[in-house]
Amino acid sequence: MANILRLSAFPGSNIYYIKGPNPVIIDCGHHDFCNWLLTTSQNFNIDITTVKQILLTHTHPDHIGAAAALKAYTGASLKGFKPEVNKKLTDSLKKDLNLLTPPLCLDEYLEDGSIIDTGADSIEVVYTPGHAEDHVCYFLKSKKILFTGDLITDSDIGYLNPNRHYSESLKKLENSIQICEKLKPDILLPGHGNVIPVTASLWRSVYRKIWLFNKNPSLIIPHTLISTLIFYLLTKKAVNPDELEEFIVSYSELFDGFIENTSKDLIRSEYRKLIAVLILKDIIIKSGEMISLNKFRTSTESLWIM
Repeated sequence: MANILRLSAFPGSNIYYIKGPNPVIIDCGHHDFCNWLLTTSQNFNIDITTVKQILLTHTHPDHIGAAAALKAYTGASLKGFKPEVNKKLTDSLKKDLNLLTPPLCLDEYLEDGSIIDTGADSIEVVYTPGHAEDHVCYFLKSKKILFTGDLITDSDIGYLNPNRHYSESLKKLENSIQICEKLKPDILLPGHGNVIPVTASLWRSVYRKIWLFNKNPSLIIPHTLISTLIFYLLTKKAVNPDELEEFIVSYSELFDGFIENTSKDLIRSEYRKLIAVLILKDIIIKSGEMISLNKFRTSTESLWIM
């Protein structure tokens, strides 16, 4: 029987350890996570050097940052789908968001339908583009558990791949959701957030969000901005909202070729509405003229979940 440990660090990037004769890790978190990961795994009586395979759901920096260091430490084989060239996530933006990562060198390119053997269970690779062109989910069929990466996170869909027109990314994401639904998982383990029990209302909620995006593409703007906003706040203890607004608007080219007629004024308007919602939800704390992340609302606990 598989035992699954979720190792989570602020701001809630999840790393999963699957126990077995051939232990597996799914995703590696931010580049600052490696030492934390080693210490935390010891607290759970896990010898991380026994890990044989490191599996990536996709190659965004908050999922691969510690991959090179973890591979070097464990000697594990690093596997994932053939990486996508992310033209929108420039080195300049990665530097501003503290997301620069060491070069990624995969030992094996996975394909849709590939099987990963843990010695106790097998894990199926499920190709699921939409959030990223190189995105995959991992299905532990015997336990009906689906590791969803950023396809579905905390009962919401991940932001759309901005390297393609939104309509193409949205269609791919919808197709990927349909593939996952047909697998009939009981539990989703996302790349961010807590365990998601699968219910009919979950799928309805996800498909409704896709329908809303198709009907009103401007709703995609704040959905796309939130990740950049959070990582910018992570680089600072607190920031003036006007400073954050200017930073967000300075990268308006993120929407070039993604959503038509996305002016800087529209980005400003959507940013201000997003900030108001995040403050209302207590994800962002406002103190005087400054705002900061609420770590208690953006972190998940490290624990054995299965």
